[in-house]
Amino acid sequence: MKRERRTFTKQFKQETIKTIQDKHKTMNQVSREQNISLPLLKRWLNDEIASNRYLDYMGASSSPIERRKDYKQMQELKLRLAEIMFEIERI
Repeated sequence: MKRERRTFTKQFKQETIKTIQDKHKTMNQVSREQNISLPLLKRWLNDEIASNRYLDYMGASSSPIERRKDYKQMQELKLRLAEIMFEIERI
């Protein structure tokens, strides 16, 4: 007889990971209490960490206007760098 595969909501995963991250309980405790395998909890935690790093990298905490300003500044810096490299090559 096959065991039925369980599904978990995103909210449940986030709350479970938050419990672990806030040091309320260890991964082993949560695993036992929720009847969730330890490797699955580790995967959820790694996914959450990766997601947060990606959002931080993309500047999700900043407004669209700030991101546009950053992009424009980056383009200006690239242009200035190209001009400097051209000047160096001419020397």
